Amino acid sequence: MKRGKFFNFTIFGDELEVDELTRQTTLPHEIYRKGESTKSKILDHYYLQKTNRFVFKDIDQSETIISSFLKKNLDIIAGNLSILKPYIHNNNAKIELVVYSSKKNDYVRLTKGIIHDLDLIGVPISFIIWECE
Repeated sequence: MKRGKFFNFTIFGDELEVDELTRQTTLPHEIYRKGESTKSKILDHYYLQKTNRFVFKDIDQSETIISSFLKKNLDIIAGNLSILKPYIHNNNAKIELVVYSSKKNDYVRLTKGIIHDLDLIGVPISFIIWECE
């Protein structure tokens, strides 16, 4: 199993205008269009996109503290809210933090800054922490 931290911020919806959002933002991202066939990066097969998606991703495989990695990415999203907010309000959005860790005591510390950013951004977040050998 791959060790590391994976952050995904996704805006999605059938009516999401991914090309317009791409023109407006400087965030590195991937876009997926409803009805397009996309090859899985993990599995060796293609699947059909069910909706339009704009995805900002970050990966860190260093020993960076999980909370620092999360805060860095939340700050990036919060710093781009003037562009992202209308798209968040008119579509669906979510944040995912997935961590594969070999440390028994690895956890996410929800600091005031993280809670502030999550409140400011205003989208659901899911945390998944897997212990690996």
